[in-house]
Amino acid sequence: MDYIKEIRKYIGHKTLLYPCATALIINKNNEVLSEQRSDDNKYGYIAGLIEVDENIIDALKREIKEETNLDVISYSFFNIYSGKEFHHIYPNNDEISPIDIVFIVKDFKGTLKPQEGEVKSLEWFKFDSLPSNLNHITEIVIKDYLVNNKMK
Repeated sequence: MDYIKEIRKYIGHKTLLYPCATALIINKNNEVLSEQRSDDNKYGYIAGLIEVDENIIDALKREIKEETNLDVISYSFFNIYSGKEFHHIYPNNDEISPIDIVFIVKDFKGTLKPQEGEVKSLEWFKFDSLPSNLNHITEIVIKDYLVNNKMK
């Protein structure tokens, strides 16, 4: 995050290209883990910026550990999402154009603990009873996941 703070000194709130390691974490009960963000109160999948010179898998594992306290045992690549429909403006007016590299994580261990300051809560949801304040990016990814896995 120091990198982002440094860049923001020069560009202010203007749009940053934002490569993210992201995950749909799914438990044995076929529930998806969703975090409620502290800044906008919306729910979404676990995601975070890939740091300078960081390996994407290391970023994935680091972000999941930081935000949920879970350790990834195994994962599989799902898809990459980017473009205008993913453009995001944070409550502080910082803008990003994310490139979300999404993985599916079904094999993990640990006890859930939300990251202080960034994550308001962590909850498991059935795919047919997702929260009404799910962010639009997560909605798109979950819809694609359900179509690809023929689950409705």
